[in-house]
Amino acid sequence: MIEVKLYKRNNNYFGFESKGHADFGNGEYDIVCAAVSILTQTFYFNLVDNSIVENKYIDSKQDKGYLKIILKDNKENDIKVQTNFDFVIKGLELLEAQFSKYIKLEIVEVQ
Repeated sequence: MIEVKLYKRNNNYFGFESKGHADFGNGEYDIVCAAVSILTQTFYFNLVDNSIVENKYIDSKQDKGYLKIILKDNKENDIKVQTNFDFVIKGLELLEAQFSKYIKLEIVEVQ
């Protein structure tokens, strides 16, 4: 199962952690894993490539079946950042609704 934790502070998302494998299909043909990967990686590259957040304000860690992105220095207060979070979260919610045996979302409130 893929577990995605969405980190939120003061009504703003500031990061996420995605780990695990869906085991929905055969290896590279696992459409649930592929969908989560494309959503989360597109989120990161959209922030950086479109100069929404400079890379120096993003802590990231990536490994096989794992991606964690945390924004630093209150960069989550930017409306463009929240719009990007809204987009990726909507996609993940749709996946969870259709493939609930394979993906679980959790919102973690941080002070």
